[in-house]
Amino acid sequence: MTKLIESASDWAKTIDPTFKPRYSGLSAAALQIAEMTPQGRKAEIKAFSHQYCFPQMNLEKSASLYLMLRILFDLPREVPRDRAKVFGGWMHPSIGEVTPFQMSWPVTVNPETDTAAVQRFQGYSGKGYDAFGEYEYFETNFPLRSKEKLKKLVAE
Repeated sequence: MTKLIESASDWAKTIDPTFKPRYSGLSAAALQIAEMTPQGRKAEIKAFSHQYCFPQMNLEKSASLYLMLRILFDLPREVPRDRAKVFGGWMHPSIGEVTPFQMSWPVTVNPETDTAAVQRFQGYSGKGYDAFGEYEYFETNFPLRSKEKLKKLVAE
């Protein structure tokens, strides 16, 4: 499973505007995680997070997990700032704004076309990404995307 998450995307390279990303593995990785038991999901995300995200960070592998979590969970586009939590130093367009927090950024899912648009990587600042903490926050507050939707979803 770890290999599937690792190869799910190359989002971090999109900071270069000439780079053509591939996101074909995101939905497959999210579906495989969704098909696990809740305990299996937690164990997989925790192991991956510990190996690649926190305390030491591999940017490309962490970025794949960051995107995959936004495909796996049916996140609202925006949430009130007092409900939003941040688990890493991703350069996020909501930082410094007074508007609602864009929880699903950089992923925008269009349920009518079964597509997920991914915005370009903006950068990262700081230490590791607490992906397991983010997973637990999402698990507590938001539903998983249905397996039927994950099977159809195409990330671009």
